[in-house]
Amino acid sequence: MDQLPAVLSRARPDVDHPVGRANGVLVVLDDDERVSQVAQPHQRPDQPVVVALVEPDRRLVEDVEHAHQARADLRRQPDALPLAPGRYKLSVVVKDDGSGHMGSVDLGIIVPKYNDDQLSHSSLILADLIQPIPTNQVGTGPFVIGSTKVRPSVDQTFTRDQTLGIYMQVYNMAMDPKTHRPSMNVEYEISKDGKPILSQPEDSSKWAQPVTQLTLEKQMPLKSLPPGKYNVQVKVTDNVRKQTISPTATFELK
Repeated sequence: MDQLPAVLSRARPDVDHPVGRANGVLVVLDDDERVSQVAQPHQRPDQPVVVALVEPDRRLVEDVEHAHQARADLRRQPDALPLAPGRYKLSVVVKDDGSGHMGSVDLGIIVPKYNDDQLSHSSLILADLIQPIPTNQVGTGPFVIGSTKVRPSVDQTFTRDQTLGIYMQVYNMAMDPKTHRPSMNVEYEISKDGKPILSQPEDSSKWAQPVTQLTLEKQMPLKSLPPGKYNVQVKVTDNVRKQTISPTATFELK
């Protein structure tokens, strides 16, 4: 689940659930505080129709049909659904049409509320691909956030010839009353067994505009690192409000 605000303070989780070789999938999202918007039925060139609807009991039901067809790999095709802040239950039911066997899993989801006076952040996404897209594709297609395609690593596993992509949005930055722009310090750190291995500060000249939201995109080569498990930390400090956030994520290098 990757959380990014849908519209202003509303959060937006992307459901990215591996389903393997199942032939039928039913996803039920039960909302304690009602769904703010509902994804519309749509068709992609490489994926069957996905129909979403809200039932009278305030449940969202998404039925993925013909999941056995070629290229119906749901692990890499997230459908974004804007949700209001609150607690949700995600139920995934999988049925094998061949054997008739069924399985299910329930997951709890908390969509956070972003307060205007508190430095906040989206999910810290580790991606195997971060790239700009053409103007006519902005905001459309899978894995597209604004003008950038961000493809999360499903299993958080990379090889040494890959580049580690780091993507995160920062919200509610304060304006410096003298410069009328944010005053921020951003540092990326990769550590192993609690010891820092790589550390790179962000160039603060990028934030010359009077904005309260910042998008961080970083690509770090992995050639110099030996195989193993690593921790990534993005430390962001608002020098005006004296607030700091330090989200972390883990990955494995093979």
